[in-house]
Amino acid sequence: MKGSTELYRFYDEQESLLYVGISINAIMRMTQHRCASSWYEQATSITIARYKTREDALQAEKEAIKNEKPTHNIHHNNGSVIEQCVVEDEKPDWVTRPNGNTPDGRNTINRTVNYKPLYSAKEAGDTLSLTGDKVKKIRGLIESGNMDGVLIKEETRAVNVGGGETEMRTVRHYAVTGWQLIDFIERLQTGESTLR
Repeated sequence: MKGSTELYRFYDEQESLLYVGISINAIMRMTQHRCASSWYEQATSITIARYKTREDALQAEKEAIKNEKPTHNIHHNNGSVIEQCVVEDEKPDWVTRPNGNTPDGRNTINRTVNYKPLYSAKEAGDTLSLTGDKVKKIRGLIESGNMDGVLIKEETRAVNVGGGETEMRTVRHYAVTGWQLIDFIERLQTGESTLR
């Protein structure tokens, strides 16, 4: 169903909730958790619920994390580190291509999950292969609502507006989590977001 988003929950053998998340494709995300999440080996079951819109799924995820308190959501464990994992004999063909890039962003997803839990705006721009002022482009994507991000710092400073003149403006500095990058890439693939 175009536009639908899945909310998934991982449980351990005692049926304790390990993790709650959303994805356009929960099964694909499960394989990413297999490589990137330290808690994955504890998981014995998963439930998946489909929501008509991403916004509905985001709201349900927020409520589930708040009310059900999963053990391994970053919000509740003060920022666990995502571990790197590449299973050599299970890598898809596109991972081993010489340039590694595909139009649908699959290699970008692989790099995002495997390397870092938090990216600076410049690093996020590098991961998305943006050109020009990457920090400004990522800031624009976040402030327009096209991409989720984390506000790191806000400051008021003099900005050159041309002709030798300056004016005071509030400048926000953002970071982006690896999962926020993956969500953005998924929305690019379905046409729900653009790089503009």
